[in-house]
Amino acid sequence: MAEKKHPCPDCQFCQWCSDIRCSACLGRGRSCRKKLSMAEQIELYEKTNREFAEKKKQRATGQPSHCCKK
Repeated sequence: MAEKKHPCPDCQFCQWCSDIRCSACLGRGRSCRKKLSMAEQIELYEKTNREFAEKKKQRATGQPSHCCKK
């Protein structure tokens, strides 16, 4: 295999990314959080879409969002 910038186990073809990009891929500089399961990812996706749709509807009807209600 060709020379690589870092010994990343999942890298098949190193593109010699910038150090900033390597830090993102290698997980440096971000919190160590657990990966979500497929079901958790789907749940988060659906929750986010519901919240977005609600906010969009509120803007369209001129209603304040829940954070602005007293």
